[in-house]
Amino acid sequence: MLAKQLSIFLENKSGRLTEVPEVLGKSGVNLTAMSIADNSDFGILRCIVSDPDKAYQLLKDEGFTVKVTDVIGMTVPNTPGSLTVILKHLSDNGVFIK
Repeated sequence: MLAKQLSIFLENKSGRLTEVPEVLGKSGVNLTAMSIADNSDFGILRCIVSDPDKAYQLLKDEGFTVKVTDVIGMTVPNTPGSLTVILKHLSDNGVFIK
């Protein structure tokens, strides 16, 4: 599946994470998947949403720093070694994963 991923810079302070789904939800944008990488000062929320262009503009309008990147999503069987098979196939064919 091809998708657009939003990367949102968030200050590491109470309530800041809550603001993102609040802004999106009020405008009918569904948050499908998310992950967070953080340190003591800030975090990067990476997410897939139902309408990335609308979400990007909404978040920018609310003062968030947002970046959009193209990503590929895959369904991987929930069995030991499944991810290895897929990653090996990609690397054997010269696909670089960031």
